[in-house]
Amino acid sequence: MTIKPTTYLKIWLLSFSTVSICFAFFNGLIDPYRVVGSPEIKGLNQLKPEFSDHLRLAKANIVSRLAPQAIILGSSRAEQAYDTEHPGWNLQAQPRYNLGLSAVSFYELLRYFQHAHKVQPLKQTVVGLDFYMFNAYRSSKPDFSEKRLATTVDNQPNFFYPYHDILPVFLSEDGFNSSLNTIRQQKSKNKGTPYLKNGQRAWKHKPEEIVKGAGYQKAFAVTETIFTQTLYLPPPYKKYGFINTETGENYWEYYRTLLRTAYKDNIDFRMIINPSHARQWEIIRHLKLWDKFEEWKRELVKINEEEAAKFNTSPFPIWDFSGYNEFTTETVPNSEDKTTQMQWYYESSHFSKPLGDLVLSKVFDYEDKKYPIPSSFGVLLTSDNLENHLLKIRADQQEYEKTNQEDVMMIKKLVDKYYSESDLEKFHSQP
Repeated sequence: MTIKPTTYLKIWLLSFSTVSICFAFFNGLIDPYRVVGSPEIKGLNQLKPEFSDHLRLAKANIVSRLAPQAIILGSSRAEQAYDTEHPGWNLQAQPRYNLGLSAVSFYELLRYFQHAHKVQPLKQTVVGLDFYMFNAYRSSKPDFSEKRLATTVDNQPNFFYPYHDILPVFLSEDGFNSSLNTIRQQKSKNKGTPYLKNGQRAWKHKPEEIVKGAGYQKAFAVTETIFTQTLYLPPPYKKYGFINTETGENYWEYYRTLLRTAYKDNIDFRMIINPSHARQWEIIRHLKLWDKFEEWKRELVKINEEEAAKFNTSPFPIWDFSGYNEFTTETVPNSEDKTTQMQWYYESSHFSKPLGDLVLSKVFDYEDKKYPIPSSFGVLLTSDNLENHLLKIRADQQEYEKTNQEDVMMIKKLVDKYYSESDLEKFHSQP
């Protein structure tokens, strides 16, 4: 019996459609990136080990589905430490989502803010600011895509953004493998770095994991090597500058764009310079970027006040929790100590969720009798107090160097391992 070509084509199309539907249904059911919001069943898909490797895809699509009225923006520091359930938030701003992104550039941060604000006008936003994210010589991460965002950088609507990730999520081999791996990993002892439903990195087991590993001193050293080698001075340029002289890209213009939108639309907008450990500030100092670090703070304040004046309103608060204080100078256990757990830090970049709670309490002016906040922790920056504040940090730095010589020497040796004096001198000439 001979099958007609048209019949063969119909059979093929029916088979292909059936397989595609089953494929899409399976990926939607397992929902490895939480894009669909499928029920999470213990032993089947409750843990999401693939979320981390598809972070920018996942969080953009979750925002499209969730339409939050309040968000947290920033790097993995904000992503890990700042909780959307802190009682200081505006309770009328619901739902809330932690939209922090690991190793984010400020351009990416701006674009995800624009995306969230286009999907649902924002009532409240908290932004964790980091010095390294303002380096115009850093490129966006490979999984960043403009096409999955609801608006262009010029605030023009992107009508096709809801369809951009249909194929990679539902019908791609990568999506299918992610679903299979999600099922496999449910009972694995090594579950990777899971994320909570609110977008925050899971944090409760971090101290235990560090102690079970090589200890805090090793965790600090690994992180500090990454920051020294790549994050502050990323390849291929190995430069730090707010303006990329190769491309003309100006990160201060992105900052102005972010502020203008927030002022124009009357968003409750609060900025935080994150409280990383003092050893991070020592990296910046020994990389001879300290002048840039201070210039960064000056420009943050100056531009914020300029934009506020244009809208005839008070400047958004910028809280500085960096520097050398009773939290950021917490003692790091030595390399032989594999049992002591630090209270406030996982390593020098990432601080604990309890410290993040203290930061948010200060930023929200929320009084928590259980965790009183020292008045010296966190300074609200203005053009009037900034220079004295910077002088105090320099004085505190000198004191830290006297009392923590071993830590300071570790950072100096690390920087000397990768850069010569002549290399470091080049960084002063960048705009």
